[in-house]
Amino acid sequence: AAARDKAGAGMDARLIYEVSRQMITGMIRDVVDESRIRLAALNPQSPGEIRSAGQATVAFSASMAAGIERLRAFLFERVYRHKKVARVMAGAEQIVSDLFARYRDPDDPAALPLAWTEVMRELDARGQARLAADYLAGQTDRYALDEHHRLFKATPELR
Repeated sequence: AAARDKAGAGMDARLIYEVSRQMITGMIRDVVDESRIRLAALNPQSPGEIRSAGQATVAFSASMAAGIERLRAFLFERVYRHKKVARVMAGAEQIVSDLFARYRDPDDPAALPLAWTEVMRELDARGQARLAADYLAGQTDRYALDEHHRLFKATPELR
């Protein structure tokens, strides 16, 4: 309710911002307070005593941890596993898989830039996979989409 009051009527983006800000502020306050309680109870005299404490010294309170777990479950159910998100993820996985396979082929001169292809030809299969993975990992989403279209002429729609 406090976030809705701050955001004003009809301001969905502002409401999301306010709720997020208040949640983060609450989480920070909780972890600081709980960590102070744990440190006071432990009363460590050295870093070694903290390492051997048997439990985390910096942590959320039990009630905050339970709230975070409820939020995580909600997000998995309603966001991360939503059918539209799953479809986009499947398309993105296909793009990455296609590019990785194509980049691993040392006999495909169109796949990688010349300098990378020259190095690729000198590597064993494991090294070729590592080089292909490194090249792919350095790409932005937009570049990977453009590369996929360049190499395959048909790229899944990720919307």
